[in-house]
Amino acid sequence: MPHTRLRIPLQETFYTARCRLRLPQESDIAHGWSATRYTGFNDGMAWETPKRVEELQQAHQRSMRRWLEGSAYSWTIENKFDGEFIGRMGIRHDNGARWSLGFWIHPEQQFQGYGTECARAALSIGFDRLQAQCIQAGYVEGNTPSQRIIEKLCLLPVRENPCRFMKNGECIATREFEVCRDSWQAVREQSNERRLAALHHALHMGTDYQARSGLLRQLEAEVVVPVGKDVFGREQYMLAAAADPWRAMQAAADADGVEIQLVSAFRSVDYQQQIIERKLAKGEKIQDILTVNAAPGFSEHHTGCAIDLASTECEHLSEAFERTAAFAWLQAHAADYGFYLSYPRDNPNAIIYEPWHWAWRSK
Repeated sequence: MPHTRLRIPLQETFYTARCRLRLPQESDIAHGWSATRYTGFNDGMAWETPKRVEELQQAHQRSMRRWLEGSAYSWTIENKFDGEFIGRMGIRHDNGARWSLGFWIHPEQQFQGYGTECARAALSIGFDRLQAQCIQAGYVEGNTPSQRIIEKLCLLPVRENPCRFMKNGECIATREFEVCRDSWQAVREQSNERRLAALHHALHMGTDYQARSGLLRQLEAEVVVPVGKDVFGREQYMLAAAADPWRAMQAAADADGVEIQLVSAFRSVDYQQQIIERKLAKGEKIQDILTVNAAPGFSEHHTGCAIDLASTECEHLSEAFERTAAFAWLQAHAADYGFYLSYPRDNPNAIIYEPWHWAWRSK
């Protein structure tokens, strides 16, 4: 059984680009019952079709006991913007430092990328928080939604089991996959490459953007934490490691009588794509857009470490920010908190001068 110091507190909530992973509640049982009523949903699961809602209540109680034991963690997935129920995600201890990933997405929410997004988060939690060495996942033959998720994660095949378990008196075949700590980074990059190739093709960007821009590929943060509202009243998120330095820096500036406002922080690859698509729809040319906005997959905002800042002394996201007290304070003190100006004047990255854009770098 995992060491108690690795337990995740019941109240801890994790966030992804679109989702919130939180402790399951009894009120979620109705959504689980609803999912099991859909034709074919239970065929791809290890369980028998529940006949009474009380069976799901018992399963909920078992999952809570396992959480308290530190042997398994299960989260309700919901839309972080409107609270809509999406599904469940869990990670269970097998033996030693090996864990297993499990998930299901409500039929009404399938094929929207939620499963892949949250599975990446669960893998990150497994390696970073639970110190897993290897994490396995699998799917029942014929479970297309789960198969698609595992293929997008680029997990490595381990075995095919023609009779993993019995269901309704019949053998159920499964395919099992795995990723280990030493290959996790490479797997993330491979999955990212596949995703970006499709996005860049849709934007007619060509294949030489990286060479032309000099920008580095940026991996999207799987798990982020809230850091408060921006100037527009929107909740913003950052990588946990960068969030505390940002809060400390903002508080220090405030103590010196300087207000530094937050305009934006974490930005997903999909959101970056949407920004560019909106500008294209207005008639702007892709080559002009890419001097202001990095291509999807190349923005520092994907990492959860970059922030756009503002001051009441000037218009947001304008060069006039360099003449404000906030910018002067940042030049003098930001490095003390690990933040640096990413795109100074005459930078070599084909990006315009952005005095408002700062990024945190781990030491």
